[in-house]
Amino acid sequence: MDNDTHLNYSIMETKFSQKAQFHLADALNYEKGKVMFETIMSSHNGSVDIVALDRESHLESHPAPEDVLVYILEGKADFHIGEDVERLSQGDSMLLAKGTLHSVKPLRDTKVMLVKIRP
Repeated sequence: MDNDTHLNYSIMETKFSQKAQFHLADALNYEKGKVMFETIMSSHNGSVDIVALDRESHLESHPAPEDVLVYILEGKADFHIGEDVERLSQGDSMLLAKGTLHSVKPLRDTKVMLVKIRP
């Protein structure tokens, strides 16, 4: 690497211990009838968030705030995107482009990891 090459490191914000193991699904608990959010880490490049959807909750239609990788940590949920419905179960993933309108209806208690990327 020459002297003119600079690496752009971002400052990561998190309330979790760095370099310490943790289980993502345990980072957030369910609350009856509610949708719960927890940011695991964030920087100017994006964030990693966990969403816990109690089986009696529903995430109303909203635009994806950034380009998002959706990953189901546990449970099963229907993602409504326009006229389409994608049923995702534990281990399934989906990509949503910034601005994509979608809603989420869990079929059982469901935890989702969102990896949001900013351009």
